[in-house]
Amino acid sequence: MSQSELNALRSENRRLSRQLEQIQADLAQKRADESAPGFLISHSIIDTAPFAFFQFNKDGVVQDCNQAFARLIGSSKDKLIGVNMLLDLNDEVLKREIRSCLKNGKGLFQGNYQSITADKVTPTKMTFRATYNEQGEVIGGIGYGEDLTGNVEAERALEESKHSYRDLFDNFQDAIYILDEQGCFLAVNKRAEQMYGYPSSFFIGKTPDFISAPGRNNMEDVKEKLNLALDGNAQSFVFWGLKSNGVEFPKEVRVCRGIHQGQAVIIAFASDITELKRAQMQKELVYNISRATQTMTNAQDLYEYINEQLSKHINTKNLFIGILNNERDRLLIPYMADQKDELDEAPLKGTICSVVISEKKSILLNEMEIKKMEDFSIIGYVGSSCKSWLGVPLLVDQEVIGILVVRSYERENAFTSEDVHLLEFVTNHIAISIKHFSIKEHIRNLTEAIEQSPVSLSISDDNGCVEYANQAHIRSTGMQLDEILGKPCPLLTESHKVDGEEVVIADYLKDHNQWTGEILLKRKDGTEYWNSLVVSTVVSEQGRISYLVIGDDVTEEKKIMRQLNQAKKMESVGTLAGGIAHDFNNLLTVVNGYAELLRDSLHDQPELQNKANNILRSGIRAKEMTSKLLAFSRQQIFSPKAIEFNRFISAQKGIFQRLIGEDIQIHVHLEDDLPPVNADPGQIEQVLLNLIVNSRDAIQERTENTDRRIDIAAKVCWLDEEFVSNHSGSTEGKHIEITVKDTGVGISVDVMEKIFDPFYTTKAQGKGTGLGLSTVYGIVKQNKGSVYIKSEPGRGTEVAIYWPVSDEEKGEGEYKEVAVKDANLQGDEHILLVEDDDDVRELSLTLLSRQGYKVTCASSGEQALKEVEFAQQAKNAPDILVTDMVMPGMTGKELATILTEKIPDLKVLFTSGYADSQIVDKGAILEGLHFLQKPFTLPELGQKVRDILDDLPSGSSLH
Repeated sequence: MSQSELNALRSENRRLSRQLEQIQADLAQKRADESAPGFLISHSIIDTAPFAFFQFNKDGVVQDCNQAFARLIGSSKDKLIGVNMLLDLNDEVLKREIRSCLKNGKGLFQGNYQSITADKVTPTKMTFRATYNEQGEVIGGIGYGEDLTGNVEAERALEESKHSYRDLFDNFQDAIYILDEQGCFLAVNKRAEQMYGYPSSFFIGKTPDFISAPGRNNMEDVKEKLNLALDGNAQSFVFWGLKSNGVEFPKEVRVCRGIHQGQAVIIAFASDITELKRAQMQKELVYNISRATQTMTNAQDLYEYINEQLSKHINTKNLFIGILNNERDRLLIPYMADQKDELDEAPLKGTICSVVISEKKSILLNEMEIKKMEDFSIIGYVGSSCKSWLGVPLLVDQEVIGILVVRSYERENAFTSEDVHLLEFVTNHIAISIKHFSIKEHIRNLTEAIEQSPVSLSISDDNGCVEYANQAHIRSTGMQLDEILGKPCPLLTESHKVDGEEVVIADYLKDHNQWTGEILLKRKDGTEYWNSLVVSTVVSEQGRISYLVIGDDVTEEKKIMRQLNQAKKMESVGTLAGGIAHDFNNLLTVVNGYAELLRDSLHDQPELQNKANNILRSGIRAKEMTSKLLAFSRQQIFSPKAIEFNRFISAQKGIFQRLIGEDIQIHVHLEDDLPPVNADPGQIEQVLLNLIVNSRDAIQERTENTDRRIDIAAKVCWLDEEFVSNHSGSTEGKHIEITVKDTGVGISVDVMEKIFDPFYTTKAQGKGTGLGLSTVYGIVKQNKGSVYIKSEPGRGTEVAIYWPVSDEEKGEGEYKEVAVKDANLQGDEHILLVEDDDDVRELSLTLLSRQGYKVTCASSGEQALKEVEFAQQAKNAPDILVTDMVMPGMTGKELATILTEKIPDLKVLFTSGYADSQIVDKGAILEGLHFLQKPFTLPELGQKVRDILDDLPSGSSLH
């Protein structure tokens, strides 16, 4: 072989090497192309091989060939395709061998071959083999030829080429396996040896079963894919291999048909996809946990799911998740799955967990390292002692929120560095999921709180259209949600009267951030309610304006507040009225007393005596007014007793009818066997008379000819907690409900607010004192009852009184005044008279002295004690003490207590202008005490003193 030809051969080899390198690059880029590897390896190598190759059909027509064959024949590859070798070749021996191949299955030509162009004779060797179809019929053949010129150089060049192919085969980045038709290995490259840790000789003659991870692969399926590849159908699949060290790993395998040493083989390319699988597993794990975070509503379910997902890849039999508390000194443990421990929280200081958290890095410990720490008390850990411990910080944006710990009580090396890497990757996403779940749970709780809040809340856009409304808002408006959403919010867009001015809140908020106030609104059904509002402007980060409307239905609160204010007002007015009545009663005592004295001294002057009587009558009317004031102020003194209401009303019905006239009907509806009430008969009569008179006047004000009637009803009822909560001033328990209902003109809202005020009246001047209903109010309240009025203009009025039932089983049914006795009121006993009012004291002294009593006067308790001391020294101790209750300094009760200790037989009569708590319990005189209420008449004072001295039952002290 000439030097030029040798150089050409070397150049050809270099070109072939470059071509194979390009093939390797193509394989790396087109690994997904299942047919690429087999095609490139077989066709490209053959096409550029130094030996001749051609393929022909059963007629001898060339179907394919390589460049070497074209050179050998003396033509080009393109021109040779379609040439009939049996007709167009010059060499008859060559034709004969081709025919022999087609007939006998093989042929051999060796000799000098003259090219088609006849300008070249080349020593040549050609071998022919027949090809068959599936039925075993010859369908053509293939031929291999070689130029025998320069055989030594060619042999050497061929050997170099083989080495190049081997280097390429061994250094290919994927493992390459060549298997025969039975699926046994014929050859493997170096990468395959490295992948499994076995030498190539260990593979030869074995099937893939021996490198299959137990239980991981369906070997029947693998064999099926190999057979399909052998038939020309390229296949790809994942195969789990078993390394010589026992480690299992996944690899991606692509198989195709090839030719090796003249026979059909299976060429397999395999790449280790451990990292790819790990990445896919991690991605799937993160995806599953993230999806669970979005769909689950219970934190424990989420933690259970995290454990379940991790357990597929790592031993999580003993796992706990710890979350840092706000002070970051303790671990709150919302989830723990453990064979030994059950912890809700644990201290952090001095534990391995604290190191993991503070240094933001994972720690993996085996039993020896744990024991060393225990023996030297270097650091402790949360929970029981274990053989293997792995803790990984839970990080969100480089901030530690907690820790995930897995432990093993059985195996020392239960966890590996791969487990650490897995947990470090996954826990970042777990931490984010826990944080997001916590935020989502917080938002859900907040949403539920808003939705279930008794306070109404709505959000509207910048046009005032509602975007959200909670249940309280829906209830307060009386509308359905679809009637609210997307519609303008009346609170914002409509004009409302606030403190006498018209306000459109949306307009107000153009210049202000917030509006607060109370508005009277209407529900869908027309009922009115008061809404206490806070309306705020909310601007998002994007600059979007919304309106937040928070409202509270304060209708009941305003009602209760009105009742409370009314009660406070009544209390204040009552206190004032009581004080006035007390002082006024002192004056009336003097005026009426001297009027009586004057009248009695003018027997022979009738004209003057008549004038004195006029003064006395006016004084008596004034006394009645003060009595009403005391009743209103709940300071009227009364004598309660058990009264059977049915008998009482029946006895008074005639009086009521005469009082209202014949043109108004009165109807009485009484429940049978009403239990007795504890009351002063005079007070009950006073209450009913005032109500009936008011009803009569209201009916008479009507101009139209309507039903003119008054209904009086009584029944037993039980006031429960709900009633009491809605009716200020009432008390729970069994009551008699007394109602007086009329068909009068009714009462307007503004009048209702002042209906119980003393001296307030809607009647013409001179027609009423304005004390009727205030007296009713005071008497009922004094007897622990409650009174309420329902009325509308034009629809009449109903007054409901709830009077507590008496504990006594039987009561009286009639009210009888105890008449002042007509008896001898003279006496000679010693009376100690104590009164701070000079006029009252002088009047009383005059009366008692005229009746023969020895009277010692004192203007105070302190002076009275001195007078008694002098009297005792003179052996003239008083027989009776007549004292005012309310005096500057020492009270009448205190004085009586001291004197009765000094003079055990001393009798006592108290006087006062109103009920004093010293001798009266809620209006009723304390048992065993004698009392005379101012203003009293002279006969009443004389009778009372005489009765007490004679130890007789007292006459009426209440007039």
